[in-house]
Amino acid sequence: MKSVCAPPVFRRTAVGYMLAATVLAPAVLSAGPARAADVLAGTYTVQGWEPNETWTTDNPYRGVASLKKQGEVFVYEGDMDGYRYAGVGIYHPGTKALALHFKEVRTGKVGVAHFRVAGGRLDGTWAWMGDPTGKMGKEIWVRK
Repeated sequence: MKSVCAPPVFRRTAVGYMLAATVLAPAVLSAGPARAADVLAGTYTVQGWEPNETWTTDNPYRGVASLKKQGEVFVYEGDMDGYRYAGVGIYHPGTKALALHFKEVRTGKVGVAHFRVAGGRLDGTWAWMGDPTGKMGKEIWVRK
């Protein structure tokens, strides 16, 4: 059956499908991940646990974190119980995960974190570089 609604180049033929994919795919692919990553930019309330603490029973530390989009990365700033942190993060839209490298500003002590992103919440684990225990802490960020 001949399609009368679609323009001739997009009719149900192999060439039509390839042309449609060539024209439409860049717009869809470039808009999707960019919008997903831009959703992360903002300010969050944080509660977290040190590596030696039990996540379900010990009292958490509290703070504020912000993520700002800068090109392809996110710039991180945080204040946790009076300690200031700064870092850089990379968001992976396929896995909805944020990898973050950070340092405590006063001492220069560095660490890494990995967060799962779901809606306005980031749920993750973190570790200090050089920590002989090899244990991880935990943080939950909720958008303000």
